[in-house]
Amino acid sequence: MTGKRKAAKPKASVTDTTAKTGVPYRQWRPKFLKVLGETGRVLGAAAAAGIDRSAAYRARRGSSKFAAQWDEAREAAVEVLEAAADRRGVEGVEKPLTVAGQREVVREYSDVLLIFLLKANAPQKYRENLHIDGNVEHKHKVKFIVATEGERREAVMVMLEHGLLPSPTGVDSGPEPVGPDKADR
Repeated sequence: MTGKRKAAKPKASVTDTTAKTGVPYRQWRPKFLKVLGETGRVLGAAAAAGIDRSAAYRARRGSSKFAAQWDEAREAAVEVLEAAADRRGVEGVEKPLTVAGQREVVREYSDVLLIFLLKANAPQKYRENLHIDGNVEHKHKVKFIVATEGERREAVMVMLEHGLLPSPTGVDSGPEPVGPDKADR
């Protein structure tokens, strides 16, 4: 052996070609960004551009310019989704219906989409709020989670019962009797 090494094949740069497919970057990028902006889906955009999803992510990591274009495309996709939600929640969607053998068209609205639109566009009024005010001394980690109103009430009751919160009346009389056998106390 002479100790000579074979020259390593140069790796393709994200700005030249995509290594696995050999598709030139300049060819797949516009198609990828167009479909990403329409759908918000990386897998579908990669398939439409003829590349592997991982190649798109590598290109994103390798180019701040491409990463910025990616982010813009995702924002455009969110606008498309918001328009669809607005149409279905506010304007409704016509659906065929057969009643007594007669074909009719009814307009259906999505209450769930309408709720999301209200929360997104007027969060100060429609978001679920949890306001905690006061000082709490503790020796343990505290984890806050988003919960329904009923779950929050239950959590407050448990904390009151265990002395973790001061009594709302200022007098700690302990837990209230519960159940039919304790109703006569």
